[in-house]
Amino acid sequence: MFKTISFLLTMIFFVFPSYAFGEVFTQTITLNPGWNAIYLEVHPEFNECKNLFKDLPVKSVWAWDYRFSSVQYVIDPEKLLPEQQEWLVYFPQESKKSFLSSLYTLQGGRSYLIELDANGPINMTIQGSPVMNEFDWKSNSFNLVGFHVDPNFSPTFSSYFRFSPAHNGEPIYKLERSGKWVRVKPDEEIIKSGCAYWVFCDGFSRYNGSFATLLPQNSGLYFNRFSYEQHIKISNNTSTESMVELKMCSSLPSNNTDKVPQTGIKILYWNKTKWEDFPSVLEISVSPESDIPIRIAVKIDQQNNTSDQLFKSYLSVSDDKGLRIFIPLTVDISFEKQVGLWTGMAAINKVSCPTDIDDPNQPRPTASDFLIRLIVHIDKAGQTRLLQQAIIIEKEPEPSDLDTNEKQLVLIANHNLIPNYISSSSLHNNNFIGLRISSAAFAFENSIPMTWQSGLLTTEEFELDYNHPLNPFKHKYHPDHDNLDAYFEQTLCEGSESFSITRTIELELKSPEPDENARQVSDYSNSLINPGEYNFFKNQLSGIYHETIKGVHKKPLYVEGTFNLQLISSIPVLSVE
Repeated sequence: MFKTISFLLTMIFFVFPSYAFGEVFTQTITLNPGWNAIYLEVHPEFNECKNLFKDLPVKSVWAWDYRFSSVQYVIDPEKLLPEQQEWLVYFPQESKKSFLSSLYTLQGGRSYLIELDANGPINMTIQGSPVMNEFDWKSNSFNLVGFHVDPNFSPTFSSYFRFSPAHNGEPIYKLERSGKWVRVKPDEEIIKSGCAYWVFCDGFSRYNGSFATLLPQNSGLYFNRFSYEQHIKISNNTSTESMVELKMCSSLPSNNTDKVPQTGIKILYWNKTKWEDFPSVLEISVSPESDIPIRIAVKIDQQNNTSDQLFKSYLSVSDDKGLRIFIPLTVDISFEKQVGLWTGMAAINKVSCPTDIDDPNQPRPTASDFLIRLIVHIDKAGQTRLLQQAIIIEKEPEPSDLDTNEKQLVLIANHNLIPNYISSSSLHNNNFIGLRISSAAFAFENSIPMTWQSGLLTTEEFELDYNHPLNPFKHKYHPDHDNLDAYFEQTLCEGSESFSITRTIELELKSPEPDENARQVSDYSNSLINPGEYNFFKNQLSGIYHETIKGVHKKPLYVEGTFNLQLISSIPVLSVE
């Protein structure tokens, strides 16, 4: 009798923002009558045992809790007792032992013993987000673990562990259908995907298989309008050369929408000197006991996508030794999670020298950093603006709102707009609440629009008029720099005593490198590895600050530095007029 039970478990989410991460990944496990030792390769979100097993003839489910004690010898499942502190157990609600349950949820990357009361095998199909292969071995103990292997090219236990002194030659046990643990012959038996084994660890070990992957975020690759590039570091844990294959699996629309992923998104990889379309199979040779970085980026056609587009996929990574893992990949080009007011500092540490004979356009390191404040707002439509000042005030309630206690906050870009929301009496009596943030680095009054292009936020060229009070050429009390004639009556034309200055600012948003010690600065389109300091999950945006200044010198000045912005308000609407 075959019965298929399908649990649709959507992807695991992050603390901030609450994203579904990665394409739905399916794992099918065949449960036989009696005892089964299984390993979950997916992260289920709705993972309560009472819901997962309500339609299955399960008598009990057991999970080894390695925190309490080491295991020196293997006990057959029939001898397990619910009172043992190193074991968590689940009994169905209809069982007389249900009050002894201590296991309430199942977790991806964990191994379980399932006792099935059935006449024949049952296929259990679980859908979720792929698990990364990270083992937390308990030293000098048996460990109940499973392995990420390619079912079509699965290694033997001997070949899998021959590069790990803590496991090579140590005893390994598998669970027979009779319910007995039997020692395996490591040279003859292959590792089965989805199965759990008792494996002894002699001393300390961090062995995750023949290769390991290091990602900016441990749970996968995430791309959005702030993060167009991600870095993977693949480490060869063996003493022989490894051939690693990367395959981009098909994408699916998110679970909460009927939209099909559009053609406006391309996955790219860095091929030595340029970006290229990600191939069907990317083969990479990794030298013994060394690592190699891989750069993956997304290219978004701004004219061929919607602002709320979300697409999911996963990256298959396997080697010639039988190890295979799946890395969740998400591309979210919506602005919903990034809406609000961002503020922070830019540290200017490089300025070009127009008189430099070798390269007058190349920014040179400065003796010290020069700090300027940056204020940026993003609305729901993705319209981004650079601000000189931002004022958050509590709007005076309308007569119809007097019966409610709700407070409405308003974000404005010019202090002259305050009377539009606050009565004159409140202003005179100082009876209004407000917060003002301003930047002395800019002199415009309202805001400067910014455009998105391949991970770059760029302003249009904005001008500081030659007669503006904050123009550096002008001095109100100096007769040679006040832009007035000898009688202090007529305003002189531009170029007589002062010059207009134009500025263009570009914020190059960067994602973190897996290796936090690597710090090289580069351009997105054709660049070396650039980590930046971007951390989306902490409400931060960071990267490289670029500016072009014209008018101070007869040749343009090129400025460079780093910046870090923090989301301080989620007010979606900015009033500029």
